Order: sequence, then structure tokens, then C-alpha cells
Amino acid sequence: MSGLKAFQSALNTTSHNIANVQTDGYSRQRVELDTRPPQQFGNIFIGQGVGVTDVQRIIDEFVTANIREFSSSFNRLEMMETFASRLENLIADENGSLLPALDDFFNAASDVANDPSSPAPRVTLIAAAENLQARFTSLSTEMQNLDQEVDRRIQFEVADINAITTEIARINDNIERISSTDNEPADLLDKRDQLLQQLSEKVSVTVVEQTDGIINVLVGSGQLLVTGAITNQLSAVVDPNNTDRLGIQLVSNSGSVNITSSISGGSLGGLLDFRDNVLTDTQNSLGRTAIALAETFNSQHRDGYDLNGNLGTDFFSVSAPQVLGATTNNPATGTPTAVISDVTALTISDYRADFVGGNYTITRLSDNAVVAGPAVGPVFANVDGVDFDFTGIGAVAGDSFIFRPTRQGAESFRTLITDVNDIAAASPIRGVDTTANIGDVTISNETVTDVTDANLLNTVTVTFNTPANTFDVFDVTGAALLAGGVAYTDGMTISFNGWSATLNGSPQPGDVLTIEENTGAATDNRNALFFADLSNQQFIGGNTASYEQSYSAMTANVGAVTQQIKINRDVEESMLNASVAERESISGVNLDEEAANLIRFQQAYQASARVVQTAQTIFQTLLDAT
Repeated sequence: MSGLKAFQSALNTTSHNIANVQTDGYSRQRVELDTRPPQQFGNIFIGQGVGVTDVQRIIDEFVTANIREFSSSFNRLEMMETFASRLENLIADENGSLLPALDDFFNAASDVANDPSSPAPRVTLIAAAENLQARFTSLSTEMQNLDQEVDRRIQFEVADINAITTEIARINDNIERISSTDNEPADLLDKRDQLLQQLSEKVSVTVVEQTDGIINVLVGSGQLLVTGAITNQLSAVVDPNNTDRLGIQLVSNSGSVNITSSISGGSLGGLLDFRDNVLTDTQNSLGRTAIALAETFNSQHRDGYDLNGNLGTDFFSVSAPQVLGATTNNPATGTPTAVISDVTALTISDYRADFVGGNYTITRLSDNAVVAGPAVGPVFANVDGVDFDFTGIGAVAGDSFIFRPTRQGAESFRTLITDVNDIAAASPIRGVDTTANIGDVTISNETVTDVTDANLLNTVTVTFNTPANTFDVFDVTGAALLAGGVAYTDGMTISFNGWSATLNGSPQPGDVLTIEENTGAATDNRNALFFADLSNQQFIGGNTASYEQSYSAMTANVGAVTQQIKINRDVEESMLNASVAERESISGVNLDEEAANLIRFQQAYQASARVVQTAQTIFQTLLDAT
């Protein structure tokens, strides 16, 4: 009878295996049989048959843990690759990238330099500038759309994680109620492992099993996500360190804690990694290019003279660095400001200013290096080309602020010049050789060195003395001697009133050279030559890259990162598939094996039934004999 019961259980278990051959996460089960304790009759022991001691779940916990780990890594890289490829396609698109617009703009500037008096090249330059603005705006908007999509995906992932952890906690509760130390419900354990697998696809977790079979699930740097039948929910909220983006909080009975920086792995970790390490740098890099172009072109354009007889004005505009309160409950009164003072020194990093112990400390977030402080305000000057100003800020201990010097550069890039007459293609000054001069001395290379000098447009004469190896410099407009008895050398440079010029040749006593306002300069192209040549100069990254080189480097960096992500993803996918195959070889249902088991168990059952039948016959014979 014990054999009948035992092999009935074995047949039922085999049937259960076959029925679940296509069930995801199912682990093959096996009935464990053991001899029942014998019964003593005098000096001998008579066996009492067989008993079912357990229905064992065939599984390798190490392989299962590997699958969770590789799944978490693969899904992180898969999510990163999805978004990084989209970003790469955006900035590298032949028609949509910045490079064609840059080429068109500086080609138009060269056309103005070639024909400064014609309106047509000036109209083309303004149109090219507006197209450049549109390209910066378009690229920035598309990156913002990616940023916002990441935030939406973060909300979805958090909702999925909460649903999974709630179900894990429920199964934990069921297991605790119906299991014992020696026996656990195999099907519930399979279901829980399947949920842990799904959870690892969302975020990297640590699973700790207790002696009673209940598990705790930890996330981040060790925060409890599930403990027994209790689950702590994740929440996608405004990140206190980046108040225009979402962060992750763990909400429990003891309060909420921000765990954004410690989230890793899974699709949620991939979203955060892409946003914080790929997209942010790309947005900042594009913004830096826009700012460098605006500031350097403006500087050169202000050194020129337009067709209305006015000094040049700013050709483009960009917004000031963005400043955010790093915590949502900053008690500080007022907001600090930042001003870009040197575009050549700009990095693509953001910065955080912390107010601790009455002092400010500024940290560069790209490498977490303290770049200024601790020191009392009001100003930290020229940190990576940025001046940080805390004047008038009523800060208290614990206040923090995030500075983004370049993030909004592309988004805020605007063309200010709309009238062709306002293009300052000419130089505001010119040198004149007096026709009465006896010697062959000349003045050339008149260059504006300080356009803000109030005396820039004053008429200045250079008069050579007897003997002609010295000269006097006289401001005619201001009636002031600027320099007297200056020793002359051929090829020397002189600088006064915000300009410089070169003197060449052999002067004679009485020779006069003049620097004066460049009136009626419609055909003058000297400043246009300068601003057309800006595309060939390196202003970015410590004077190591031109505008085009900076954008190309940004594109190449995104492409290299994307390619590396793809390679790593393929490696992790291969390791995941190998682990899944290994688990299948251990825990999967093999129909051939189960069919063989059916035959074995059926034969054993039939044999036990024959024993019972024989015993019944003998017993009946004995009854009949009486």
C-alpha cells in the first residue's frame, strides 16, 4: 500500500512536470522516496515499505543568481543602447547636424568679406545666421525631448518595480504561512524566482534568504525593498540634486530617502546612466559650442564698423548660466549668479556650491573635484572660465546650488542682427599716409584692441622729428600729446586709444601718419576678414578645438560610447543566454526523461498493485478455508 501511494505521488509529479514544460520559470520537480522505519517482530525486523519524504525542486541557486545578475546588466545596456543610438542618429545626421549650418554661415561671412558693399551677401549672412540659430534650437529641443522621455520611462519603470515587489511580498507571506523547515512549496518558490528575475530586469537587487525560506530584497546601497511580507515603495519625484529632473526615492514607514545616485543595473539603471552620463554631457557640449561661437563672434563683430557709421553690436545672444537650488527646501534668500568670463576655459561639467560652516565650497561634478573654497563669498572668480557670485545671498548651513554654465547655450542661441546695414564688416579706424611725406614710411595693420576705449575714434597723428629716428604721437581730437620722442624702428607696433598699428619704412623729418575714424567705409572688409576667419581658430577646450572640431568630437564621443555599449551588451547577452541554457539543463523539463519516468513509475505502481492483489487473494483463501 505504501508503494501504491508513493508511486502515485511520483506519477502525479511527473504529470505536473510534463504539464509545465512550457511554463516560464518552472523548475523540474522530483519525488524523494525513503524506506519507512521497520517493525520489530521478536529478533527480526520486517520492512514497512516506502514513504515520500519530499517533492524536491531541482535548481541551482548559484545559476539562478547569475541569471539575475546578467539579466540586470544586459537590460541596463539594452536600454542605454536604445537611447544612445537615437542620440547618435540625431547629432550625426548628415542633414540635421550642426556642421552644414556652420559651413553655410562662415561661407556667407566670407562672401561679405569678398564684397562688403553689396547687400546680397549681407542678406545671405543674416539668413545663414538664422538657419544656424534654428539648427542649435532644433538639436537642443530634440535632446530635451529625449530627456523628458527618459523621465516618463523612469515613472513607468518605478510603477512596474512596485507592482513586482508587492507580489514578491505577497508570495513571501504565503510561503511563510504554509511551509516548514524541511518542506517548502516548490511552485511558489518558482513564482517568486520568476518575479525576482523580472525585478532584476528593471533594477539591480541583492537577495538575502533567511533560514525560514523568506527572502529580503535590497536595492541601491543596501536599502530594503522587500522584507518578508512588507514592501517599501519606490517613488519617482523631483531630484533634489537636479530639480528639473526626476530622481528615485525609497519610501518606508521611517521616511523617504533619495537613492538616485545608488541605483544601478536593469532598465531603470540604464535610463539614469544614459541621462546623467551621456545625454547631459552632450547637451553641455552642444551648449558650450553655441556659447563659444556667440561670444567670440560677438567680440569680433563689436570691433567693427557698420554701414550706418556705428560700432558693431552683438550679433548673437545666449542666456546666462543656469542656477538651480540643489534641494527643494533651500532656506536661502536670493539666488546666486554666474557669469562666463573666459569661453576658452569652459568645461562641459556642472558645478555644485555647498554652504557649510559659513563658507562656500564649489565642486566640479564631472570628477567631484573641489575647485574653489572653502572660502567666504561674495565671489569666486574664474573657476573654469566662470565667475560665481554669492553677493546678497542669505544662505544657511546645508544650502546647496547647482550651476549649469553651458546647458542652455544651444537652446537660448539667438540672432540679433536683422538689418544688413548693421553688419560691421569694416574696421572703425584707418591709417593715412600724408601725400606730402618725403620718406616712404607707412602705417598698416590697424587693429582694434579695446573697443570700449572712449578715444578709439579720435584722430591721432604720428609726426617724425629731426632727426627722423624719433616721433611724437598727438591726439588731435582730444588736443593731447600721447607720447613724445619715441624711438623709431622699422616694423615696430604702437598702441594708443584702444588700437594698435604697425610702422614700416624709412621716415624723413616732418613726415606725418594719421589714424582716424573710418568714415564712408562701405568697401572696407577688414573686420569681415577677421570674423570670417573665426571658423579656423581654436577657442574651445583650452584653445584646442574650433567650433567644427568641438561638434565633431562630441559626435565621435557619442558614437564611441554607443559602440562600446553595443559591444558590452552583446557580451552580457551571451553570458545571460549561457546561464539560461545552464539553468534549463538543470531545472528544465526533458520530455524524453519524463516519458521514461512514466514507464518506470507505472511499472512500479503495477507491481505494487499486484502485491496488493496477491495479498487479497491469500487473505480471501484463508477466509474461505475457515
